[in-house]
Amino acid sequence: MTTSTKVAIRNAMRLDLSDPGASGELFTNDKLDRAFDRALSDYSRFLPRHMIYETTLEEFTVTDEAFTAGAAALTWVSLANKPIKWASEAVVDAASAAMTRGTDYYMDYANGKITHKSGGSIANDEACTISYELDPLVINISNLTTFIRLDSVEYPVGSVPQKILSSMLWGDLLWLTSGDSDQTRMAESRHARVYYLGQHVVPAENDTDGTYPGFIENSIILAANAYALFEKALAVEHQSVTDLATIRTLLGTTISHTALDTALTNAKKYLDNNTTADAAGLLADITTDVAGLRTAILASYTAMIKYLENNTNEDAAGKLAQITTDIAALRTAIDTAYDNVKKYLDNNATEDAAGLLGDITLKIIKLRDAVETAVEAANTALDVVVADTTGDLAKAAAIDATGFINVDVTPSAKNILKAGQLLLNTNNIGQNVAENHSDMARAAVAAGEAQSQERRDLIAVANARINSALGYFQEANTRLAALQSYIDHAGQFVNIAQTFVAEANGRTNVIGTYINESGQYVNIANSFANEAASRIDLLRTYIQQSQQYIEIVNGFLGEAQARLGDIDRYLAEAEQYSTEIMLSLELSDRYRSQAIEYRTEAWSIWRDKAQYIGEYSTSSRLQMAQSV
Repeated sequence: MTTSTKVAIRNAMRLDLSDPGASGELFTNDKLDRAFDRALSDYSRFLPRHMIYETTLEEFTVTDEAFTAGAAALTWVSLANKPIKWASEAVVDAASAAMTRGTDYYMDYANGKITHKSGGSIANDEACTISYELDPLVINISNLTTFIRLDSVEYPVGSVPQKILSSMLWGDLLWLTSGDSDQTRMAESRHARVYYLGQHVVPAENDTDGTYPGFIENSIILAANAYALFEKALAVEHQSVTDLATIRTLLGTTISHTALDTALTNAKKYLDNNTTADAAGLLADITTDVAGLRTAILASYTAMIKYLENNTNEDAAGKLAQITTDIAALRTAIDTAYDNVKKYLDNNATEDAAGLLGDITLKIIKLRDAVETAVEAANTALDVVVADTTGDLAKAAAIDATGFINVDVTPSAKNILKAGQLLLNTNNIGQNVAENHSDMARAAVAAGEAQSQERRDLIAVANARINSALGYFQEANTRLAALQSYIDHAGQFVNIAQTFVAEANGRTNVIGTYINESGQYVNIANSFANEAASRIDLLRTYIQQSQQYIEIVNGFLGEAQARLGDIDRYLAEAEQYSTEIMLSLELSDRYRSQAIEYRTEAWSIWRDKAQYIGEYSTSSRLQMAQSV
């Protein structure tokens, strides 16, 4: 009966352990594999695997094995084989010179090692060669990886009856201790068999190559389930230890405890009398200052009342009463002054200022109209003057008084005289040529004089027109002067009225003086009131300061309360952890109890020979294997 694959074994274990696998798995593949390895190891101790190791004894002589000496003297170097026959070696150095044991090197025959000696011929790290013989009394079984214990050794194989030798197992070396009559040396090319008990092998992931009987597999799985539960119980206990450490941390932490003590200490410190924060002393001082301020406030109000009442020091009330009387008299005088203003301006028997001002107003209106008429007439005349005079002036400008006299153009008198001068004392065609030129020059001068006179006449006409327009402006100025005299006359009446108004204003200023004086008394009273208010503000400041100290203390107390809340929360969390720990430990005990039950059942199956095919051996009555 073959075994199951490793995958099938895991599935069977998950089924027995109610492990859903996949994302909700309770046991990882590594843990299940480890549990099965432990169960199979137990089974190997109860019912080990019966195994035979047969080896062919090859040549015992090893020739020219190369090795490199150690980096320093007495540094052991392992050879390819062990153990080595005593005194069978031959060692040569890199120059093929023979070396001597005890002089150049030392040997460890049992462990197959060599080391060069200080002062010998072998240098550090020198390449050397060694030839030796293997020990014929020893079988090296280091390659038996599943070896548990030795049963027997048969040598030589093929002998009838079998020869079972006495042997000694030391480490991974099997020493043959006796033969037919004395210790036996093995010969080359013969076979030797080692009968031993070995470990069972777990099947591969997808192979059914387990070495245990298939029918016993379920009992091994049962033991594997036990070890999986042992592991789960231990994991739960470890988690409990972690949770317990968390509880210890929560309960042992000094953060909240220290902060609570600090907050309470600060609250006490802030209220007690101490050198750092003398809150109690400050509050006591505040109380004293409050009492003093209350006394000062009452004194201020008393002084204010005293200053306003009639007393021997300052008769403020009497002065205010006199000021009131004077203000009433001044008000009557002001009314009289304003009545005079009205009387002077109104129509009355003494001065008909209003009638005069009315006449002045009418005359001003007439003069204004006449001025406007004169200005408009002047404007009209100027327009005509501008138009006509512009033409006359243009004509006058066009006439050059010297045009026929000095201009160097023809026919000026100057040019004519120059031409006549050239004809003097010369023979001329015609008669009286020079005199004719002189007459022509006089005619040109006469023509120029006529043009100059015409130019003067045009300018005179333009000036006459301008003077006519200026007459209108002079009329307007005359009327404006009359208008100004009326305005000045009216201004005199206004000045008289303003005199009465100034008198009223003067009396009003006197009233203002009295009012200012009374205001000074009021200001003095207000100063006492302000002093009282300042002291009240200072009193309020002290009260606020004391309230701030109380708020600071309340802040520390609030912090202490919050710290107490943190501690309560830690305690509640610790209680939850404690409950979980107890449940976890109970669950761990259940896992362990179930595991012990599973393992005990598996072990009982392995101990009961009736549960499986027992170990039986038969022997011939005629011939027995020879034990030597």
